[in-house]
Amino acid sequence: MRTFGHGGAFFGGWNSNLAVLPGLGLAVIQHMNVMLDSPAPVFNAIIRATLGATEQAISGAPLPPRLLDDAPGVYECTPGRLTNFRPATRIGRIRIERDGEGLVLTSRRGAWKTGARIDVPDAAAPARCLVPSADAEPARLVFTRDASGRVDGFWLDDLIRMVRQAQAES
Repeated sequence: MRTFGHGGAFFGGWNSNLAVLPGLGLAVIQHMNVMLDSPAPVFNAIIRATLGATEQAISGAPLPPRLLDDAPGVYECTPGRLTNFRPATRIGRIRIERDGEGLVLTSRRGAWKTGARIDVPDAAAPARCLVPSADAEPARLVFTRDASGRVDGFWLDDLIRMVRQAQAES
């Protein structure tokens, strides 16, 4: 089930979420008054339960060679102190490295600090990936490419935009 949206939060316990499900012609707004650093798993579980959908599983399928070659690099949140405070403090800079026939994502902080293998659950859509997390459901990651076809960044859950940094900064 394809979705996009944005989660908003205020320190002290107020969390909100907007999920748009274009294939169903549906948008869902959720509010929760609980202090959670990452409320997305709760919001996603409620939507799945309401729609009778299942969580997408990690496949372990081989990654496409082009993604293996193009994705490695260092990525950071797009500029904006107010809009990127939560992802910048929760995950920080992300490094993607090739490991044999796979890709490993490592974050400066958070669930991926020790690294996690990137998974492509659908070979027909290799830009849409899952990243496992020990303490939550897998995160969704969608790689983007510039006009020349080079990976220039990716989107994470909650519309977090990560952009590739210049080679000298890695």
